[in-house]
Amino acid sequence: MLLKMIPKLNYNALRDAVNQINDAISNSTADCTCLSTDDKEEVTIPDLPATLPSDDKEATDYRQLEEGVLEALHKVVFDIHVMNGYLLCPDTGRKFPVSDGIPNMILHEDEI
Repeated sequence: MLLKMIPKLNYNALRDAVNQINDAISNSTADCTCLSTDDKEEVTIPDLPATLPSDDKEATDYRQLEEGVLEALHKVVFDIHVMNGYLLCPDTGRKFPVSDGIPNMILHEDEI
């Protein structure tokens, strides 16, 4: 399933999001905690490589990616969930709040 999703991912945005989450976790003043699904141990979020092998998404055989890269992508795409915090739009800088895992992406009247 992951191999079919990779060509559709905005990889730069995904990598930037992972970096922002890692920065928030490592910042001791941030109000952010990532726990495993059983809420007993902290989760480490893997770093992703700067780029994937090719920009030509049609010609790339992602099955040839290193196993560690595939495991990191799988963990980031399927196992990491933002429960509380916000999503930041890279174009406008607007913060969309996330509460109990549900993002509120409704725009205010002055933003329409």
